[in-house]
Amino acid sequence: MLTGEILDEEAHLADRARELIVQLGLEPAGAAATGISEQEVARVVVRTLALPEIVAMRDRLVPELPVLASEEVDGIEVVTAGIVDALHLDESGQPRAAIDWKSDVDPDPAATEQYRGQVKRYLHVTGISEGMIVFVTRGTVVRVSA
Repeated sequence: MLTGEILDEEAHLADRARELIVQLGLEPAGAAATGISEQEVARVVVRTLALPEIVAMRDRLVPELPVLASEEVDGIEVVTAGIVDALHLDESGQPRAAIDWKSDVDPDPAATEQYRGQVKRYLHVTGISEGMIVFVTRGTVVRVSA
């Protein structure tokens, strides 16, 4: 959706989710009570994109950008290699926020802190001051500062 390859309408998203579920070698749930429900995946995406924090940035979100860095800390090389799920760019094209989508249904505090550390690392190596962990299943946003 963020690249314009698919419409962000629930029916289109459910079709795409079905394709991806099959590519994983799994059976889409369809109307069944078990398995991955393509309809639920589509609803979660629609709800996530409707979050006020995401609506405010949606027109300038760029998905899946690599983050690569190497620095020396206390005589030890620290390498960061990852993919930022989405960056929010300002009017001049400069990155202003890093977004990390998470699908945890009920993350415990330790997992949330681990995610916070991941986003803080992305902020550190990119020079961005603000980040967000977006728990898409719950529809909640955790703000992260550099």
